[in-house]
Amino acid sequence: MSYLILARKYRPGRFSDLTGQETTAKILQAAIEKNRVAHAYLFSGPRGTGKTTTARIFAKALNCREPRNSEPCNACSSCAEIDRSSSIDVLELDAASHTKVEETREAVIDTVAYSPVRDRNKVFIIDEVHMLSSHSFNALLKTLEEPPPRVVFILATTEFHKIPATISSRCQRFRFLPLTRAQIFSTLKRVAQAEKIPVPDDALSLLARAAQGSMRDALSLFDQAISHASREGGEGTDLALGTVEDVLGLVREDTLAEIANKIADKDAKGVLELAGRLQREGQDLSYFLRELREGFREMLIEKCGYRDPDDFDAGNAVKRDLPAGRFTLEELLRATQVLCKCADQMRWNDNPRLVLESFLVRLCQDTLSVEDVLSRLEEAGGAASPKVSPGPMASPAPVPVRPAPRTEPGEAEKPSGQTLPEPREKPKISGNAPGPFPNAWKGVLEAAQSSKPSLLPALQTAAPSWSEGKVELAFPKRFWLDSARRNQSFIEAELGRILDRKIGLEFKLSETPPASSGQSEPAGTAAADATEPEPSDESGTDGDDTVVVEPLSAVRESYDSEEVFEPLGSSPSALEDAVEDEGLKKFLTHFHGKVTRHSSQSG
Repeated sequence: MSYLILARKYRPGRFSDLTGQETTAKILQAAIEKNRVAHAYLFSGPRGTGKTTTARIFAKALNCREPRNSEPCNACSSCAEIDRSSSIDVLELDAASHTKVEETREAVIDTVAYSPVRDRNKVFIIDEVHMLSSHSFNALLKTLEEPPPRVVFILATTEFHKIPATISSRCQRFRFLPLTRAQIFSTLKRVAQAEKIPVPDDALSLLARAAQGSMRDALSLFDQAISHASREGGEGTDLALGTVEDVLGLVREDTLAEIANKIADKDAKGVLELAGRLQREGQDLSYFLRELREGFREMLIEKCGYRDPDDFDAGNAVKRDLPAGRFTLEELLRATQVLCKCADQMRWNDNPRLVLESFLVRLCQDTLSVEDVLSRLEEAGGAASPKVSPGPMASPAPVPVRPAPRTEPGEAEKPSGQTLPEPREKPKISGNAPGPFPNAWKGVLEAAQSSKPSLLPALQTAAPSWSEGKVELAFPKRFWLDSARRNQSFIEAELGRILDRKIGLEFKLSETPPASSGQSEPAGTAAADATEPEPSDESGTDGDDTVVVEPLSAVRESYDSEEVFEPLGSSPSALEDAVEDEGLKKFLTHFHGKVTRHSSQSG
């Protein structure tokens, strides 16, 4: 008789034998007891977690002739035929070999119409159902939704995301979770006792960790290790830890501890020598990296004082001797991040050794702790410039932008840095103004600087005054007045907050007498010339022009007040240079307006 591998020899035959899927087993047993069996089930989960095994147990429980507490007896002819995969009424199909719609129609759709031959139910077990084509899925829809009586579909898949929603919505889904190391460890120990093979706990724990949640993989690795031990020492030889490490191709724990100590010592030369030794010994560098990441993970959770529930019970745990105390929490976090990035790059690089060595050397570099970084920032902050007071700002104002002034030979050049215009006049506070009003206006400037920086230049040009319980703000230009009026609610709110009373605002243009005329203008024309002209230059530079970015509304008002705007195309070269300024170009991209040469018409 041929040898039966452990994964098949110790395959569960009852619901009570299932490991790690107790919840699913209880639900299926309750459905059988209460006669509430659905017509379609979908089992999804990683490989080796018991999906197909549970489907067979469920099929035996549905058709068993002598069930006991919804458990199959495993003694009747129906249970025996299902175990041998020879039952006429329980069809187990591999979707990978029946992907075409014609094969699906022949194996399932044309067969489902016939009643069960001998058993109570006809059961279709379709393994790896995600391998079916889209046409095959579409052909199954109607049959899966309304199958004939006494027909049960059990679909199993490892990739649930590939199942169409139209299929999964017609089934009851059961999620099969990966098995914990403790569950795999206990099963391996029970199998070792049944096989009468002495195995130390540290070897079984190594097998459980290598299985990664799959019971079938664990039993296959165990079978392989037993064969290797029998070849070296004969039948009945103990399965030692070294034998398991050789079979799995694992890096020995002393090697992991050695490289961790070299990283803690910042010994770049030592880690390179160790990586070269692993390469010469034929070790898989990607597998070594996975073990190293797992080692740093164990040190990280140990440093945090956390015990992973996936670890073993206290009696079965075999703790690896890793130098967790030599690393800080920040160093362990950085190491895990660096190793994860190394794994990503090794996957797509044609020289994995180069990638591994470069990242190991990076781990050996000195790094700054959080406390060191904060202390250096504090030292650097002490030499920083002091906080800007709410006075006139020293940064260049976006408007107006003047070309470089012409200087006579021998005349010293003035600095070209432009500042925001100073207030034309100091605040005029009448006798009945509240005492804190000057401080209140200063508070408004501070609030504008912090929350509305674009409003601050306009407020700095204003001349505030108190009149009949209201605050009047006089502005030298309509541009600043319009800017402040758009933020009237903000100014009123800040004044009211500081003075603890409701404050009203009035806006006006400051009345400025003509610059060169000695005759007084009629009272009726004073308001029409509210916009203050630029003061004339008495030093002979009357050809100096100003590049002004005016809003369209201001342009129309300037036409009404007989101000002249000439196209920029006929302007001097100095103005053209100003328009080429990068700051002005950026300003024009955000605000609608036009650039003109602005001069005031006298007489």
